[in-house]
Amino acid sequence: MQKYQQSRLDNGMQVITEMDKNSHAVCLGIGIRVGVTDESLDINGISHFIEHMVFKGTKSYNAFDISHKIENLGGDINAYTARELTCFHVTLLKQDYKTGLKVLAELVQSAKFQPSEIDREKAVVMQEIAMTNDNPEDYIFDVFYEKLYGKQSVGLPILGTEKSLLQFTQKDLFSYYKTFYRPENLFVVATGGIKHKDLVREVKKLFPKKPDLQLLPKRPDVVSVHPFVKKQRRSTEQVHILLGCPISNLKDGIFYEASIINTYLAGGMTSKLYQELREKRGLCYSVFSMFMPLESSGLLLIYTATDSKNALNAIEMIIKELKHLLRSGLSPKEVTAFRKQLMGNFVLNSDDIENRMNTLLMDAMLDRKYRTIDHMIKSIGNIKKKSIDAYLKKYLDLSKLSLFAVGKVKNQDWSKIEKRVMSVWND
Repeated sequence: MQKYQQSRLDNGMQVITEMDKNSHAVCLGIGIRVGVTDESLDINGISHFIEHMVFKGTKSYNAFDISHKIENLGGDINAYTARELTCFHVTLLKQDYKTGLKVLAELVQSAKFQPSEIDREKAVVMQEIAMTNDNPEDYIFDVFYEKLYGKQSVGLPILGTEKSLLQFTQKDLFSYYKTFYRPENLFVVATGGIKHKDLVREVKKLFPKKPDLQLLPKRPDVVSVHPFVKKQRRSTEQVHILLGCPISNLKDGIFYEASIINTYLAGGMTSKLYQELREKRGLCYSVFSMFMPLESSGLLLIYTATDSKNALNAIEMIIKELKHLLRSGLSPKEVTAFRKQLMGNFVLNSDDIENRMNTLLMDAMLDRKYRTIDHMIKSIGNIKKKSIDAYLKKYLDLSKLSLFAVGKVKNQDWSKIEKRVMSVWND
């Protein structure tokens, strides 16, 4: 049985724990409400670059020490940058949580940003950018966001560009770090075998007692999306295809209906598009869908890759299924089947303390109420065809359906693809 507790400290930090007294491990994360959405074009990629740079040395630890302090205990340390948050996290034995917290506290407060390390890490991230650009399955998502959101920061690539990366100075890094890595913008989240009062006590020792009085920059809302149909010719064996359209965002609330819809479309081997495109017709090896909600914008994305001769047919089938979904929804039998599948996924994922840490972190950043696993399962179990139909009618916007393709598409086929997508805009 998990025990949840949440505290807001005098300095503005939030400390959240979900204790499982039977667990021998702890996953401890510090989340910062900052990501590419908070960047401008000239410093695009700085959130991700800082995530890299803090591991290169702090006031107390060099780069080797940071990893060694955790790995020497059998633990793991990692980090990630998303469009709207950055997170540093460790997983280790519960008796070692103080060491993990101390290392994380150093990363988010005491990075040195040494000039020699900045130059070296820029070369590393440029290789990361090149690797993404060389992989159509990764590249296609970056370009899709950029074209859909236009000049809005949410559409910028998380890694940045070679041009923006070369512009970062040590002063830029310290300024951005000081602006966003402040107590009132930090969330300390722990799951597993840890007591809330113990964590709060240790956090108070390591962080300032008072908040920074300077106001945090206001995060820009997404004001519009720009539907498009574009292709980029590349000498690839397959045509990589990404379709997407607006759907509910995080501020709209929690909708398990969206997760069921995603599972139904291409969320697994029994999903509609996997069965139709791969199993029945052999059009592709890979097809999957994703529900990607952000604070003020949400997307339903569908990806596949196929031979050039099959691109038109695959796209036609995906559009056909989206239109059928909006028109008829799921049958009661399908709702029951995919609801059960989703509940099983939630229960299995709940045993992963890192997964739970990330869920609690996101809920805290959005100021949501705590959701127990039992509550989530009950909510999913209460979903009926009627609520899914209502959700689709309100949020799935096919009039803004977009498509981006990378590969060799025949001109005559591309003309048909453009007309097909544009016809959806006018339906």
